[in-house]
Parts: sequence; structure tokens; C-alpha cells
Amino acid sequence: MKFLHEPLVHFLMLGAILFGGFRLLGNWTIEKPQQIVVSARQIDALASGFTLDFKHPPSPGELDRVIQDYVREEVLCREADKLKLQFDDQAIRRLMRQRMESYNQNQAKLQLPTDDQLREFYTQHPDIFRDKSTGALPAFEEIVSTVRSVWTATKQKEARDAAYEKSKTHYNVVIEYPRSPATTQAQ
Repeated sequence: MKFLHEPLVHFLMLGAILFGGFRLLGNWTIEKPQQIVVSARQIDALASGFTLDFKHPPSPGELDRVIQDYVREEVLCREADKLKLQFDDQAIRRLMRQRMESYNQNQAKLQLPTDDQLREFYTQHPDIFRDKSTGALPAFEEIVSTVRSVWTATKQKEARDAAYEKSKTHYNVVIEYPRSPATTQAQ
């Protein structure tokens, strides 16, 4: 039993004891709270959002309320994420879809149309601009701002659709339609 006096054996025994102790006590660890940091950049963004919404910069009290509202939202979103609530709630799923479509649209870097592009769009889609009551097609010069708005909306939709189709290629979509009662009875 001379080997029990070797330092290597002592080291291995101590390691085994520590490993076993941590293994037993591992479930009893004290959970550290996650940190929420509101950076200066985020505060600037919150203040800018406030200014856009209310048409004036926030007062110190208003800014504090906006920051506290952001912290509340962050805490509640993290808790909802832990519970995986975002995948169960249809309203949240719709908001996530809208957010993703907006993100895809913004990534498209839409260029402002030239007058020639607008004229071409106008001539290719006359039914969009035709007066519903008279059937008359107004002159391009009279509705150029409307043509620009419709052109922009159309290009944004095309960008969203293209991004969706590209994202969709990453998934194998399987649709299992329920059997209709007529189909079930026929079998």
C-alpha cells in the first residue's frame, strides 16, 4: 500500500472527490440573474422613437418612463421566450411574420424609380389607375405621386415575396390535409 503515499494518487483522489461533489451539488447551484443592459445607443434609439411618435424630444421624466417600459418589455419577452410562448400564440406569430417581412423588405435596398420606370409601370398596369366610376384613365402627369406610391408598394411586395421564396428553400414543407368526411366514407 505504498502507492497511497504517492502525490499523484492524492491528486487523483482529490479530483474524484471534487468531481463527485460537484456532480451531486450541481443541481443546487444558485442561478445568477441574467443581465439586461440598456446601452447609450439604445437610449438614443428610444429617444428618437419617442421624438418621432410625439413630435418633440422626451423630457428627462419621459425618457426615464420610456427606458423603464423598454426594460419591462425585455424582461417579459425573455420570460415568454423561456416558456416558448412565442410559438403558441397566433398574434405573436403574426407580429413575427410582419417583422420578418419588414426586415426582408428593408434588406432589398429599393431604389427610387425614374420617371421612365413610372411611365412604363403606368402603361403596363392601366387598370390600377383607371377611374372606377367613369372608366377613364387619368393623364400620367395628374397622378404621378399615386403611380410612385403604387410602384413602391409593388416593388416592396416583390422583395418580400422573393425573400420568402429564398427562405422557404431551407425547409421541407409537408402539408397533411385532414380527410374530408366524403373521402372518409368512400373508403
